[in-house]
Amino acid sequence: MTAKRATKAQGLYEVIRCVRPAHRYLHRAVEQQLKDSGVTVGMRAVLERLAENGAQTAPELARDLDIPRQFAQRSINSLIGQDMAERLNNPAHKRSYLIRITAKGRQTFERIKADEHTSLKQLAQVLSADDITAAQRVMRALVDFYGPEQDINP
Repeated sequence: MTAKRATKAQGLYEVIRCVRPAHRYLHRAVEQQLKDSGVTVGMRAVLERLAENGAQTAPELARDLDIPRQFAQRSINSLIGQDMAERLNNPAHKRSYLIRITAKGRQTFERIKADEHTSLKQLAQVLSADDITAAQRVMRALVDFYGPEQDINP
C-alpha cells in the first residue's frame, strides 16, 4: 500500500472513530429534544419514514430502518396508541397491515423536525457548504461500503 493510500485509509479510520461517539451524542440529543413530546427516538424514526414514504408494513419499516421487526412493531404500537399512526387493510397481504401516519402524527413530526432544524442552524454557522457536502459524501460511502448487503466488517 502506498503512503498516500495508507494516509487516506487512516483518515477514514479516524472518521469511523468519530462516528461512534457522534452516534451516541446525537441519540442523547434527540432523546433530550423529544422528552416532552411523548415520542421516543424509535417512534420518531418510524414517523419520519411514514411521513416521507407513505404507508408501509411493519416488516418494510423494520428493513428500511435496519432494526429488528419487534422493535419497529413496539414503536408502531406506541404511535397507534397515541393516534399518530393507524393500521389499514393491506390489499396485497391479509395478515400484514399497512401503517399510515395520521394528521396528529404528521403535525407532531413536523414540530419535532422544526425543533431539530433550529439546533442544526447553529452548527451550520461554523461549517461551509463544501464541508457539509464532503461529510455527506463520506458518510454515504461508509454506509454503502459497510451496509447490510456487504460481507465486510470494520
